[in-house]
Amino acid sequence: MPDDAVIRCAVSGPDIKARRQATVHLRLLATSDIHVSLSPFDYFKDTESVTGCLSLTASLIAKAREEAENCLLFDNGDFLNGGPLGDYIQFSPAQPNPVIQAMNCLNYDAVNLGNHEFSSGIEFLENALESAQFPVISANTFTPELGAHFVQPWVVLNRRVSDLDGQPHLLRIGVVGVLPPQTTIWDKQAIAGRVVISDMQNAIVWGADAVKRAGADVVVILAHCGIGQADAPPMAEDAGIAISGTKGIDALILGHAHLRFPDPTMAASGEVDPVAGKVRNIPTIMPGAFGSHLGVIDLDLCRDAEGWHVTSSQASLRATAARLPSGELCPLVQPDKAIVKQIASFHEAARIWVSRPIAQTASALHSYFSMITDVPAIRVIHQAQIAFLQKALAETKWADMPVVSATAPFKAGGRGGPDYFTFVPPGEVLLRHLADLYLYPNTLTAVLMRGAELRRWLELSSSSFLPIEKGQADQRLLNPEVPPFHFDSLAGVTYEIDLTNPFGATRPSAGRIRELKHNGLCVTDDQLFIMAVNSYRASGSGGYLHDTSTRIPVAQDRLCRDILEDYLRCHGDEVHKTAPNWRFAKVPDTSVILETSPAALHYLQDVDYLDLTPLGMTPQGFLQVRLAL
Repeated sequence: MPDDAVIRCAVSGPDIKARRQATVHLRLLATSDIHVSLSPFDYFKDTESVTGCLSLTASLIAKAREEAENCLLFDNGDFLNGGPLGDYIQFSPAQPNPVIQAMNCLNYDAVNLGNHEFSSGIEFLENALESAQFPVISANTFTPELGAHFVQPWVVLNRRVSDLDGQPHLLRIGVVGVLPPQTTIWDKQAIAGRVVISDMQNAIVWGADAVKRAGADVVVILAHCGIGQADAPPMAEDAGIAISGTKGIDALILGHAHLRFPDPTMAASGEVDPVAGKVRNIPTIMPGAFGSHLGVIDLDLCRDAEGWHVTSSQASLRATAARLPSGELCPLVQPDKAIVKQIASFHEAARIWVSRPIAQTASALHSYFSMITDVPAIRVIHQAQIAFLQKALAETKWADMPVVSATAPFKAGGRGGPDYFTFVPPGEVLLRHLADLYLYPNTLTAVLMRGAELRRWLELSSSSFLPIEKGQADQRLLNPEVPPFHFDSLAGVTYEIDLTNPFGATRPSAGRIRELKHNGLCVTDDQLFIMAVNSYRASGSGGYLHDTSTRIPVAQDRLCRDILEDYLRCHGDEVHKTAPNWRFAKVPDTSVILETSPAALHYLQDVDYLDLTPLGMTPQGFLQVRLAL
């Protein structure tokens, strides 16, 4: 890092009159949610890939820097954890960390912590950051024993820039970062009480004021969160709109939600302009995930007697690949050779490591139809969670209580695109397949639930589907506002979902959930169950679970992926022998359209009990399938 990067100093420059008339063009570049996607390779499938990675984004960064003299590069978190390569790096820690090596090579100006930076534990994070040649910030993360910030809360970057006339100036860019406070719950086991995380909105108000008092001319916010709602409450997970109202900020970089912004397909509101890329008139970007896009904010700054002011702005995204009319993904850039060479040894070692066999499966496990039926790829997670919890409860007072399981499809298209599905071929189940089946380092939680709460859970889950009209053909099925990982199914009970009713009904008779049964008998409101649920959902994510719910201290915070691995070793083939436990209610002369992977065409026989008809491709590359209800 140059000596003038984070110090406050005065430099000689043009006279006062010239400076008052000076206009500087400043370009802000941003990545977010890289999740250790460094090379153009799909470790789940063991094939080359062009869906996005940092080495592809690096080529976009180089081009964007060539176009503008005054550039800064930021990352908005979730860079150290994710995917099989991330698992390998955690299993075989090396110094320097290859992700940090790549970021050093790209000369990042500042990096914000995301929630998944903590997923591998505090020591892993601290060791990784030791080799960082850039400031790492987080304004709402503290060490409880000292009450101090875990890393520096903000930074003021002093940069010598040129105005449109070629005259030099010293520009001070203040950068403040935050991440969701729910991180301490999601990664409770890994964090082990060593950090506390406060409200994002309050931290931004404090941080923006702090950098202004430290002399910042421009204030940039790195908020590892989604856009959220205008009335986001304190401690909200997604608070972009609320943060954008902070006095004195000039640019906002969001992430965490794996969405893209600007996005012309997004619905506009009084606070959000998805075409211009503004939230409450603040230029805002959210650059997708896994290196799929580079975010760009261009600011024109004018200096007068009171200092620098933003006179105009433009927010945009640049993609690493695009869809052809056929639906095929076509690369728009070539990977950066320096990054690819730098991580080559880790790449090859990871490929070997994740190819270790752990179990057998007689049939393919995939999520192509997981949004319309109970598929084996989801069923095996349910079965593993139930078996583990039943064993854990065996010597307790809850031993005779019925156990149910909740889980969602982690990879089922949606915002991830037509390539974002789980697929495990028949035969040997390898370590990379296990990671494909269970993507995240969640731990298992046991919760005491009543029958009424199970019904409410399923009603909320049914918001994944749009309401349909009886007698209408080819209606859109999936609600684009609800990502697949918020569609929970339950095992241990059976039920139907009536799509003709609106979701959100408070009375059971008016709701979508029908025929909710346990062992063939209707579930009563007061009937007690123990539910196996992951730590992400137990934290309240998705609005499923309340703080007042009773946790049962028997799961011992075991990683769900480890539980699944143990189950697969002993029962890998049993998942195919059980029947689906949920279905859509019959609606005569009515059909809906599912958007799924083109590969689903080869596995229609796996769901031959459904009345499916494959149709054409969408411009986004999804296969459309008609489901007759």
